[in-house]
Amino acid sequence: MSKASIPTRSRIDLARTRLEKAVSEAEAAVDRFVQTAGGKAEVPEELQQELRSARAENAELRQVNQQVSERLDHVILRLKTVLES
Repeated sequence: MSKASIPTRSRIDLARTRLEKAVSEAEAAVDRFVQTAGGKAEVPEELQQELRSARAENAELRQVNQQVSERLDHVILRLKTVLES
């Protein structure tokens, strides 16, 4: 596996942070819409779908982040073992 194909931890964390911010902003927009409508209007399906999509992407990125973190920990452990022998 080449160095270029392994995303750095900071890039993954940055992407996760941006996605979490986008999800929070989408949730806030939905809340503002509902409050503006006095709680009487339904949230448009388009907004609901965007929120579902952002949450799904967030969950997927969290999973990828966890997998990459575990792989990096494993590689670091292997490198330490090799260097100590």
